[in-house]
Amino acid sequence: MLPQLITALVDFAEAITSFGCGDGVPCTITRLQGQSVESCPFEDQREKFAKDFAEDCREGTQAVDECLERVQELFNSGKPPNKAQRTEIISLLNKAQMSYKDSIPFLSKQFNVAMDKTTTEAKAEVEAFAQTRIHSLAQDVIRDNPTALTGQPLEVPQIEVGDDVLDG
Repeated sequence: MLPQLITALVDFAEAITSFGCGDGVPCTITRLQGQSVESCPFEDQREKFAKDFAEDCREGTQAVDECLERVQELFNSGKPPNKAQRTEIISLLNKAQMSYKDSIPFLSKQFNVAMDKTTTEAKAEVEAFAQTRIHSLAQDVIRDNPTALTGQPLEVPQIEVGDDVLDG
């Protein structure tokens, strides 16, 4: 028994025009082996970004707090820091700087890429829905009033397939 799939028109067009190329196209499996399949969980990209961003900020803040604590210990000791302590402080500051300088811009870039992809997919879905609805309405008009387009009844040709004749 074949699985039953649902896909957007734009994804179907992509599938048949670039078969075997790339990562494939998204689809939803609705039935498998005659049984309904539960919908996939929705992953909100904005929520994922907010979570990742908060984690990066937490790591950066933790690194700054650790460095600040270590510097306060050294100042409170009353002794000047030795070379190993200065190296430790610089290492802690570099760690904090990397968290903010590298991770956050990367995360922001990934968020923008994900949002651009989501926006493009949403536009394609709206366009596909509109095209499908227009097509459906046109079929209804032609079915209900066959003379609406040309002023004459439409003739539907018969198609022969082997010994069978199909009405168009």
